[in-house]
Amino acid sequence: MKKIISGLLIMILLLSLTACGADESDKKKGSKRNGSEVAAQELTAGSASETPEVHVPGADFSEGFNAFSVNLLLQCYKKGQNILISPYSVYAAVSMLNNGASGETKKQIEEMFGVSDDVSNNAVAYLMQYGDKKDIVRTANSIWLNENLKMSVKDAFLKTCGNYYRSAVMRAPFSDSETLEAINNWVDENTKHRIKKVLDSLTDDQAMVLINAMTFDGIWREPFYEDDTAKKPFYHADGSEEEINMMFGSADRYFENDYMTGMDKKYENGYSFRAILPKDGHTLEDVLAAFDFTNVPYRPSSGITVSMPKFEDRSEVTLNNMLKRLGMEDAFTSKADFSAITEDEKLMVSQVIHKTFIKVDEKGTEAAAVTAITMEAACVMEPEPYYYVNLDHPFLYMIMDDISNIPLFIGVFQ
Repeated sequence: MKKIISGLLIMILLLSLTACGADESDKKKGSKRNGSEVAAQELTAGSASETPEVHVPGADFSEGFNAFSVNLLLQCYKKGQNILISPYSVYAAVSMLNNGASGETKKQIEEMFGVSDDVSNNAVAYLMQYGDKKDIVRTANSIWLNENLKMSVKDAFLKTCGNYYRSAVMRAPFSDSETLEAINNWVDENTKHRIKKVLDSLTDDQAMVLINAMTFDGIWREPFYEDDTAKKPFYHADGSEEEINMMFGSADRYFENDYMTGMDKKYENGYSFRAILPKDGHTLEDVLAAFDFTNVPYRPSSGITVSMPKFEDRSEVTLNNMLKRLGMEDAFTSKADFSAITEDEKLMVSQVIHKTFIKVDEKGTEAAAVTAITMEAACVMEPEPYYYVNLDHPFLYMIMDDISNIPLFIGVFQ
């Protein structure tokens, strides 16, 4: 019988002052809820875990990652609907899975990413370690195996997942309802209770569940003032108008070319919020497809004022068809080759579930380097233009890792 991997990606984003990371009490074997506990055997327990020596990802990673991010959002985009994805979390989970792939299956995944598994493993490990140091991005990974299959998993796969992804590998009976509860409880704990569950059911036909969970807690370097937030019209993609809460404040960098305008507003510790507005005659899809991460058309300014929605949103999407269209075809069919995980069973991916949450409000930034830059520009003898970015109609937005120049999250508000 063919057995199936369920690849499950759980992503979460919150712009707030909340502390990052799961409590130590949450990091235990099994998972409790309402007094119950599932007996899950942790295969990596007691094994030596090595912290790999990693380096700042190179241009080959950034180029491939940014192309993947844009293409994935274009696959998920529907006119008139808000959408948010985390290409970083999708990339991390599929990259972890790729360590168990072989042959044409592995080739297709690496062509989709534009790099080999060595490059993607290093990049994900670096981004996880960098996020830990900055205390903004937190990432957790786990792999759950169906105990009833008695499937032997190769040591090399477990070692790579443990060393580069810090992934716990759990074995539990998928026929037991408490295993489903344990998986959803793990998700709840590792998304700081922002996503309560990812699976509605679990069957004994399934062999494996891979989960990536991440949180983002960014504090604005320069906050929006709550007293300035007011109801203003927002013009939706379908032409309708709605009064929503709009925040008013400053941004750090302004960019513009023939088809778009936009701004970057910084968080603390190396991250920023990027918003992009298409100009008349250009669509969101046109702008996104043409956006060049390596050559953003910044313009000098003596100051930038921005008005942007205060909003909270959730997205949920099954990514099977999107990933197939991006070239990852065999993984979802009987042609799948995951023999680097096990040779006891024939594995294939059955479902890739992606959930996100975002909350944007006035809290966050404190005056820091960005204030110094703004003041510096304002002191120039011949002042540069002053810009106003009004996000009162459909726009693209990204949460950027400024060091690696990649979007951790990318979405559309319309």
